[in-house]
Amino acid sequence: MAMLKKIFFIFAVSIFTGIFAGCTSSGLNKVYVTNTKKVSLLPPSSMMGETECYEYFSGNFGDQSFAMTCYFSSDNDGITILLLNDFGVQMGTMTYDGVTAALDSSVLPSSFKCEYILLDIQNAYYNKDKLIEHYKNHKLIFNEETKEDGSIVRKVMNKKDLIEEITIKDKTIVIKNYLRGYEYEITGADDE
Repeated sequence: MAMLKKIFFIFAVSIFTGIFAGCTSSGLNKVYVTNTKKVSLLPPSSMMGETECYEYFSGNFGDQSFAMTCYFSSDNDGITILLLNDFGVQMGTMTYDGVTAALDSSVLPSSFKCEYILLDIQNAYYNKDKLIEHYKNHKLIFNEETKEDGSIVRKVMNKKDLIEEITIKDKTIVIKNYLRGYEYEITGADDE
């Protein structure tokens, strides 16, 4: 089963490469973490190791909600996320190589820029010490706390105001952005 998934991924990436050549890719926009403070994205090399997995993604963005499977792949060179429907058909793609970011999807709200999703991924997956320093340089606070139940809670704050909270427990990541009013959950899918 794992081999079939890897073959499917290679097939999907080869199709995606042909399709994506026609999509627009842009330079990176900074992300407004608050209404006045912008943060740049860190390079993919700031991630804690390499990742290659299927994940179940469900979210609420204002009055829109959705759920889908994603194939998430990352290393020092970049991040690629394939959005898949229940039949394994690609419904969108997001890429980030540290210089450019691109999103091609009909399922995510058009107002949602890929840099915002990438910042959330950064907040959940990147090295804690690099994030603390990065947010400090932008006059914001990033902290991480391990709870008694083993869960990790990461917070992005502007002084005492909680902007975003990321809870990581076992194979589940819950991201709540209180300022922008969205929430989503990422659950690692078993590969076997």
